[in-house]
Amino acid sequence: IAARFLTGCALAFVYPPALKYISTWFRKARGIAMGLIVGSLTIGSALPHFINGLGSHETFTFVIIYTSAAALLAGGIFRCLPEGPFSFGRATVDVRQIGAIVRNKPVMLANLGYFGHMWELYAMWGWIYAYSTSAMQTGLPLPNVSILAFSVIAFGAPGCVIAGLLSDKIGRCYTTSIMLTLSGLSALMIGCFFTGPTWVFVMIALIWGFAVVADSAQFSASVSELSDQKFVGSALTFQMAIGFLITLFTIWLVPQIASVLGSWRWSFAVLSIGPIVGVFAMMKLRQMPDAIKMANGRR
Repeated sequence: IAARFLTGCALAFVYPPALKYISTWFRKARGIAMGLIVGSLTIGSALPHFINGLGSHETFTFVIIYTSAAALLAGGIFRCLPEGPFSFGRATVDVRQIGAIVRNKPVMLANLGYFGHMWELYAMWGWIYAYSTSAMQTGLPLPNVSILAFSVIAFGAPGCVIAGLLSDKIGRCYTTSIMLTLSGLSALMIGCFFTGPTWVFVMIALIWGFAVVADSAQFSASVSELSDQKFVGSALTFQMAIGFLITLFTIWLVPQIASVLGSWRWSFAVLSIGPIVGVFAMMKLRQMPDAIKMANGRR
């Protein structure tokens, strides 16, 4: 348990600095740049399912060894990377920064959109394997659940890239709202096809995997554009700290619902609450004057 806790802490120390780092290289195309970062994270998150799905091992240590080696390699690569030409001002640690972030209404609306997104994301990623296994056990023909789980999660990588391109063209608010709507509908609809047809179940799962993470980077891009440029790192860290805290609850909640209902079938429906809140927040943000700072004026 301690090792898992430390792993989570290490992930938290990687993600915000990576997003801040990529922001130092891009201004005009920040949406697609951050989309590529989150797309890479998505493939990395899916990779253990792929390794497990190969079926050439008998214990979990095979997966741990390969994923740990990949993490060490990534750390070595990141150590060699210089900051870009658009670096942010250096800021000292000051807890009062949190107050400034919370009082910034446009930033908090972008954060609220992100919180709705995180309500859904990791609970879906964390339980799609168990959900699909349960569907298979009730009669849905699925040949390899591990490969399906990998495909569903990894399908979010092109989603991140496409959402990044789209947000730089039509704006962050519209793009995130489109993706939140798609993912929320998928959370509601997948239970309708829990017993088949298989192709519909798989199609909805893939669409959900595409949309559920596609908007993630755009919330971070929004905060990086709306917040005081001296405190971008702190603003991103605050956003992600609260967002990941929310995931603890929904990751716990989904199997509890499955237990109460006696089936996994409708357990994902509760995740649609997050996208509903997220769409409301982002469309509210679009109406604010400060939204002009996002996506080179495209809001």
